[in-house]
Amino acid sequence: MKPFLLIIDGPMGSGKTTTAEMMHKKFPRTAILGLDRIKWSVSGFKRDTRNNTIIYDVVFAMTSAFLAHGVNVIVEQGFRKGMVEQYQKRGKQLGARTVTVQLIAPRKALIERVDARRKKPKFPGRTQISHARVLRNFRKHAAKPLIKGHILDTTTLSPKKVVKKIMQMISKP
Repeated sequence: MKPFLLIIDGPMGSGKTTTAEMMHKKFPRTAILGLDRIKWSVSGFKRDTRNNTIIYDVVFAMTSAFLAHGVNVIVEQGFRKGMVEQYQKRGKQLGARTVTVQLIAPRKALIERVDARRKKPKFPGRTQISHARVLRNFRKHAAKPLIKGHILDTTTLSPKKVVKKIMQMISKP
């Protein structure tokens, strides 16, 4: 089977990381990539245009290299406008089965999830995201058009059902 590229987009709290980690367990030879995963590996990372550009370029290059070597790739992040199309194009160029999913949920549910995560961080010791930053992220994401792909509402689907739907998408010829 040719490798797949799974693109998971969505705002904070939509379930991108949970979905990616559950999918990762289902498939051998699969890499999970995302901006947060890579920027946390850089000591002294500062969130600014220059550093964000570096991280975007690294994630894209890693995606290309893994696919070129037959490794499945899951990219989970909130994408900037036009970025999803770049990944879709690269997946097609490299002969990967490409599935694009945008996870959504009502703003109230997203805020509740992010607030709960802030109280019990998954990665202790990391700087907590301010409430103002969370709201800014939601506004940016809401202003972005929906992607060309599958849209899944994570308030109506459990994480297991989201994964099941994505697995069905990946297994289609």
